Amino acid sequence: IDYPQGNDQYNKPAIDHDKYIAGLNDLAESVQKYGARIAVQLHHAGRQTTLVYTEGKQPVSASDVPCKMIRSQPRALTIKEIEELSEKFSDGARRTKDAGFDAVEIHGAHGYLISQFMSPYTNKRTDRYGGDFENRMRFPLEIIERTRKKVGYNFPILVRMNADDYVEGGLKLQDTKK
Repeated sequence: IDYPQGNDQYNKPAIDHDKYIAGLNDLAESVQKYGARIAVQLHHAGRQTTLVYTEGKQPVSASDVPCKMIRSQPRALTIKEIEELSEKFSDGARRTKDAGFDAVEIHGAHGYLISQFMSPYTNKRTDRYGGDFENRMRFPLEIIERTRKKVGYNFPILVRMNADDYVEGGLKLQDTKK
């Protein structure tokens, strides 16, 4: 949804511009002609990427907590950038629907950007996007609300999330149940 800033691998399909709708429609129709359903998963790597995949742009996250797995040092997003990313996720969902897919999945798991906002391990913000549970949930909930407005009430929106971060100070099952 945000190439190259949100990229984390080579040859990942993009959905950050309307120019991709026709090609994505060809894919959707190819699958659907056999009676199958198909969805697009919207993703932003956040801090879990490298300068190679982001074409030299510093990885971003809820906070500037380094990624131990990838060994990247992200910078914290500004509120304006957070709002822009929320818009990019919902625009990606609208493109998904326009391309003829059957559903959209918002990837909020596995330590990627949305998960970085939800987890107290990676979200050290002190503004309206950090701190208590409600504030940490603000970013994913804004994405879902904007997405629903753009795709309507009859288009399925799925959200992928993990139940536990499995790190000290991370998201736990009790939070996820909420």
